[in-house]
Amino acid sequence: MKRQWMDLKYDKSLGYWVVTLGDHKQMIYHKQWFDLSFGETSVLCRLEWDRKWYIVMKGMRFYLHPKETYRVEI
Repeated sequence: MKRQWMDLKYDKSLGYWVVTLGDHKQMIYHKQWFDLSFGETSVLCRLEWDRKWYIVMKGMRFYLHPKETYRVEI
């Protein structure tokens, strides 16, 4: 089965990271798990909030940059 990747973008008006599904935006909430693409590989990670949005993967934390777009599979 082919994987379906989506763009994860920060929506400033909502204050959340979102993916677009058809005609609507789906907010990604804290504690939600997804695969994050790094070129030819992906890593399972969890979205978290503590003054800023960040992801946790393999015991490490990384802040997401609100002007960047990330490729994810929910």
